[in-house]
Amino acid sequence: MEELNYTFLYPELVGKNKCEILEFLKDNKSTEFDNWLEDLEPDLNYYIEGIALLIICTFGIIGNIISILVLTSQDIDLKPSFANILICLAVFDLIFSVCEILMYSLQHLSPFYKTYFFPHLVPMLLGIIHVALTGSVYTTIAVAVERCVTVCAPFTSIKMYRGALYIVPIVLFSFLYNINKFYETKTVYKVNTDNETLPAIKSNPDLVTLSYVATTRITNCIVMGLIPMVVLMLLNYLIYKAVSQAHAHHNSITQGNAHRRDSTMAALLMGIVFVFMICHSIKTALNIFEASKVMELWPCSSSLAWGPKQEVLSILSHILIGLNSSMNILIYVFKDFKFRQVLAQYICGKKENKNHATRRGASITANTTRAPISSFPLTNLTTIGDMVDTASSNQTADNRASSNQTADNTASSNQTAENTVLQPLATYTDTHL
Repeated sequence: MEELNYTFLYPELVGKNKCEILEFLKDNKSTEFDNWLEDLEPDLNYYIEGIALLIICTFGIIGNIISILVLTSQDIDLKPSFANILICLAVFDLIFSVCEILMYSLQHLSPFYKTYFFPHLVPMLLGIIHVALTGSVYTTIAVAVERCVTVCAPFTSIKMYRGALYIVPIVLFSFLYNINKFYETKTVYKVNTDNETLPAIKSNPDLVTLSYVATTRITNCIVMGLIPMVVLMLLNYLIYKAVSQAHAHHNSITQGNAHRRDSTMAALLMGIVFVFMICHSIKTALNIFEASKVMELWPCSSSLAWGPKQEVLSILSHILIGLNSSMNILIYVFKDFKFRQVLAQYICGKKENKNHATRRGASITANTTRAPISSFPLTNLTTIGDMVDTASSNQTADNRASSNQTADNTASSNQTAENTVLQPLATYTDTHL
């Protein structure tokens, strides 16, 4: 703080301490841009936090419910642990979208809701929305960790208990880390000028002190800002590197459908992480700004105050985080063909027959069972059609041979052919199925 510069501009600040100077500057040192933002803030509250956020979160609620239904389907073809982590992410995002509507949107759209319902809901909503946000952030990290282990160390055997090893710690941490949020505010009753008793929101003075606010802002910057961003960038880089090396060595061909499925899920994760980092960028920047101001200007209460710029950025941050909680279904649809198939089944009300892809193979198995395997000459085992035709012709030959007096010689010859052709036929059938 260069006090001489301010005392030269404002002689009344001579002899004032740092905190008194900051209080004076907060009230007097405002620019035209700050004044313009203050005038613009009511419109931003109504159109951005009110209408736009309501639309985005409504879409997010519907999208996350659909995602949960699709991800619980047996046809989605995902590892149980990975599918359950994605379901957990959808649940956290669903709760967050509902809380954003109740916490930010409706109070700007309905004066009746803001006056009579909002003060009663805030103490509970403040805790729930932070639990849901923390859970969403760290479940995204869990998705990245699971994919990193699967792609970078595919032969590592770790018992995940269907994803519970990820989900249970995240749920416990999200609740315990934000348990204080449930006690930061309380509902009180005040009498207005019309002698009407109305509910109001009041901070808990026993908890929300200057040191408490400063500590929570610094902690929030680290736990909810820096750590998730750094970890996700590192994991995303490792996954991208592993997938690139796999494609360079043609592993998608040699390892078949399972590897291609893992590559698809890796691409899906990259989409989730990219959207996450874009949508959480303003929030992370605000967290860093808050922490830096607290450390620079402590112990002045002015270090905790927000100006018009921060208020506007906070509104935009609410929109972007709501968008992040609502967009995952679009990423699933765009990146994963299996998700599209199962979603189409739900929309059309039809379920694909699981045996459709193997009907031809089942038919062949039935034919080879009915036809004597000993009558398949090795030279005719070239195509499926040839095999079935040969089986039919040899069945006719066997029927004729049964009425012939030379059946002993024919049976001996066919027994030799059976021993020769049994192993190649079994190998062919396993490959097809």
